[in-house]
Amino acid sequence: METEKFKIQKELSVHQRGVILRGICNGAALRNKQPQISENNTVITCRFPLSGWDICCISCDAEAFGLKTKFGYNGITRIAFIPQSPQTYHCDKCGSTNVTPIAWCNYCGTHTTLVEHNEFMEQIESWWKDGTSGEDYEVITGLNEADFNPENDSKEFTDACNAIWNVKSDGEKIEIWKTITHREEYE
Repeated sequence: METEKFKIQKELSVHQRGVILRGICNGAALRNKQPQISENNTVITCRFPLSGWDICCISCDAEAFGLKTKFGYNGITRIAFIPQSPQTYHCDKCGSTNVTPIAWCNYCGTHTTLVEHNEFMEQIESWWKDGTSGEDYEVITGLNEADFNPENDSKEFTDACNAIWNVKSDGEKIEIWKTITHREEYE
């Protein structure tokens, strides 16, 4: 059975975007600035520059409806409204994104709780900080703790390992976490 990666995205219709943008135009940030809405309800332009407070207000209003904003000024203020990217979900047991909406992980072959990507990465970072040992650090980074000054609770070694960890992509971190945390299951 083929499955697609489960992602949540609420698509707004042109009409819905229009209602939202008209609300933003009537808000305090754009009131009396002669805002104009584009025909497809994705851009607001006005003849006046915006203050930092105006930009903050417009961004917050847009985000409440799942839209990101992109601001520009070249004699005219231009505010583009872009749908936010869909949220990626992971299996909370193995980290796979190959899951179905019924919370079945195709990697684990079990029912599972889906976790949003940001929340899952917080769990991975917490594991890195609190759930790994010096031996794990050596396996993951290829560094040898014995090559570092042992004073200060091996701070040099830990700092070097953290520097290597912090440049890894989320995908790399998930694969490392999966390898380390699931190795006992397969031994």
